[in-house]
Order: sequence, then structure tokens, then C-alpha cells
Amino acid sequence: MRLLICYTPLHALIFQSVNEKDLFTGYYALYICFLDNEKNRCCYEKLLEGAVDGEYLVLNHRIANDFIVLMKWWWGIRGKYRFQNVTTGNLKHFYSRYIAWLFNVDKYQTFDDGCGNIAEEGYFYRLEENRVSSLFFRAVSPRYLYKNSIECISAHYSIYEGDNVYKGKANKFVQVDVFPKADELEGGGGSVNVLLGVSFFEHGLLSEDQENAIEMAALRKYNVDVYLPHPRRKNFEAVASQGIVVLSDKRIAEEIVYDLGRQYKEVRVFGFYSSVLFNLAGLDFVDLINIDVDIPGLSFGNLGKLLRDRAISTEKLLF
Repeated sequence: MRLLICYTPLHALIFQSVNEKDLFTGYYALYICFLDNEKNRCCYEKLLEGAVDGEYLVLNHRIANDFIVLMKWWWGIRGKYRFQNVTTGNLKHFYSRYIAWLFNVDKYQTFDDGCGNIAEEGYFYRLEENRVSSLFFRAVSPRYLYKNSIECISAHYSIYEGDNVYKGKANKFVQVDVFPKADELEGGGGSVNVLLGVSFFEHGLLSEDQENAIEMAALRKYNVDVYLPHPRRKNFEAVASQGIVVLSDKRIAEEIVYDLGRQYKEVRVFGFYSSVLFNLAGLDFVDLINIDVDIPGLSFGNLGKLLRDRAISTEKLLF
């Protein structure tokens, strides 16, 4: 049986598209999130439709707490299922390989996590891992180190054209279409400016005040009408207090943009090196603008060039 591990709405959406193509049957759906909300629960429910069984876990990136939650889950199903394969959108995440180790599985199928898969440098491209992860796997079983695990990928499914961190690693590389390529939508009149929220604070890259300052500066500069919080953003009261329309329902950002395209003649979407910009690239009904900010110690790798290659312009934002 296949063990599916998803962490984000995009993971769930890609797997559903892959499943329609390759008809994976008899899988167990494990949805791990770090923010319990309607969007994540809806994605999990959709995954359950084709699953034998599943579990929805809310973790908080605190090792002690997460370890207890994961062990309770594992203890409850350890004798019930035998997995031969782990399928996930983030093989580098410690929890993916920790779970694989718990079930003694070292065969993988992977799919894109987002634009990080094509950035040509950064998280997925670095073979080294954090100290806890490295010490743990070196002690219990070095075959689960990231540099060794990526050599055991039988297939990778990508939503992006061109190079990919797992191209050349996976035995099979498959292109999948997730988002409909509608060049024109029969929209109404007027225009709408949409800002894609960030999660720099949630990823430990900035303070919450700095994150708020970046978004507030973008709101002012681009006369934003609609704000789409990042799926991991817990607190966006500062933006909501500005009278901006905040859409944080079960739809993913791409679905919301398509819906706005049916309501407005012009849709402009602003984002900070967001995967959503890549996912919407090439659509005639939407204008896409990337926002660049100077953050010490934070590099966006080759994403700027990749965005330009997709005819997405980049503007500098001071905050």
C-alpha cells in the first residue's frame, strides 16, 4: 500500500491530478498541517475520497509535541497497514523520512512542493540538513539521510516545465497539468488588485512586525483590493484592519484568482516570489507582478530569472 503524505493544499491538488493520470489505488492519506483551518480540512477530505483510510494531524514544529502526536498516530495503525512506498511533496522534511523510517520504507515517489523545486538553489537543492535531522538519521539509519533518500525516488511528478531538483534523480519524470489553461474568461467590468500574503515570520525568516510592514507597504503601493493570506499565516489582523477584502476560505489562491477573473475585466496579482505566480503564468486574463524586497540573509535564488522567462515583471518594494 502507498502512504501519501501531504503538507499543503498544493500538495493535495497535485496528487489528485497525478492520481487521475496514474490511478493510484489503495493509498493511505496522511495530511499534516501546521495551521488548522477550513482550507486544510477541505483538502484532506478530498484526498480521503480515493483513500483506504487516512488521518489529519495538526503539528506545531515543536519536536517534543510533534513526536508525541506522530508516535500516537503510528502506534494506532502500526499493525493494521504495511506500506511499500511513501509518496510526498516534501521528501526533505524531517517528518516525511521519520515516518518512512517508522514503517521501514525506503522507496519514494515525489511531486513538486512549489517553485522551490525549480529555483536551482536553496532548500531542496542543499543536501545537508539541520543538526537534529542529521544526528538522528546518522544514528538510527543513514539510508534515510536526505542525500541518500533522493537516490531512491522511482518517479517525480512536476507541474513546471524545464529543470527540476529531482530531474536526473528520479527513475521517471512526469509532467502533469493541474491548473486549467483558460486564456480568457467572460468577466464583468472594472479591475481588481490582489496581494498574495507571505509567511516569512512563520518560517522563522522575519519578525512578525517586519512581515506586517512588508505587506502594509505593498497594500499602499499597489492599491490592493483583495488580500489572500498565505496558508500558513496565522495572524493577518493588521491587513484586515485596513478595510481590505480578506479571502481565506477553503479555495486555494489559484482558484480564487480564476473566480475573480469571472467577475472582473482586469485582474492584477502581486506576490513575493510566490509559487502562485508561476502557476498562473501564461494566462491572458491576469497580469502578474513579482515583488522584490531586500531581506538580509534571504536569497530567492534564480527565481527572478525564471519569472522573467515567464514574462512576469519584478518591482522593488521598500519598507
